[in-house]
Amino acid sequence: MGKGNCSGVTEFILLGFAEAPELRVVLFSVFLLIYGVTVLGNLGMMAVIQVSCHLHTPMYFFLSHLSFVDFCYSTVIVPKMLTSTLNEDKAISFLGCTVQFYFGHFLPCLTVDTGLCIPWR
Repeated sequence: MGKGNCSGVTEFILLGFAEAPELRVVLFSVFLLIYGVTVLGNLGMMAVIQVSCHLHTPMYFFLSHLSFVDFCYSTVIVPKMLTSTLNEDKAISFLGCTVQFYFGHFLPCLTVDTGLCIPWR
């Protein structure tokens, strides 16, 4: 048997905006603003649907779940993107990538399927 490459992957390099380092602050500001609007909009919609008893219908139940899923996707992906936009180090560890993949793909599916998102009265 021949000896092959036995090295393992320990990190990935994110190269999204590496060619425009002078735009880092502008891109960070734009992405942070969009993330803030997304988080506040989704949390606000979930709060309004939860508080108002007139909105306790199946349509609004599913809209609140959709808002929760959008909140989960945004919160899983955007913070790492924001930190890599400002930092010189564009690497993400293999474990960090795996955790981000897990929560980005499986958490919203589990909460929507089981109805654990918002307890209804």
